[in-house]
Amino acid sequence: MSEFIENLRVRQQDAHRRLQAAQQRLAVAQAEFQAASQDFNSWNYALATETRKAQQEAATALAARLAGHSSPPSPTPDPVTAVTVVTTPVTPAPIANVPEVNKTELVRNVLRQHTSGLTPNEIWKELKNQVGYAYIYSILKRLRDNEQITKKRGKYCLKNHQQLQPDEVTVQNGIIQQH
Repeated sequence: MSEFIENLRVRQQDAHRRLQAAQQRLAVAQAEFQAASQDFNSWNYALATETRKAQQEAATALAARLAGHSSPPSPTPDPVTAVTVVTTPVTPAPIANVPEVNKTELVRNVLRQHTSGLTPNEIWKELKNQVGYAYIYSILKRLRDNEQITKKRGKYCLKNHQQLQPDEVTVQNGIIQQH
């Protein structure tokens, strides 16, 4: 019996050594991951900032061209006859009047195409360039609260509202009757 217990202790100590070595490698890998992640986030922020600046400059230049204010290189003013010029800032005009898309109707159309229902993730995959992920949940909740859709097993489906034909409905003495 003592040989068996001794054998278990040896194996437990060996497993403990391997665990400690793995924990050390994990700590090194986590530190490397955090450094790489921080480096990526820094460069990503710098890229986003510079891209935003470039887009703003391009929009300003486009607005100036559209307004007929192409700015030729200005000559250097003579210090003796320098005149103070007051300019008003040019506000970028909307580049194009793109009509706002009804996002709720987009979700309804996708649900109409898939009668068996879709999960929010599947809806987002179809509309990811037009509707944000979190906004899809907002739309689905609103439609569900208005009883326009149902949720079964995680999938959302449009409710089947049968439209009555005009010849199927009659009104007699203020009471609507369906035939």
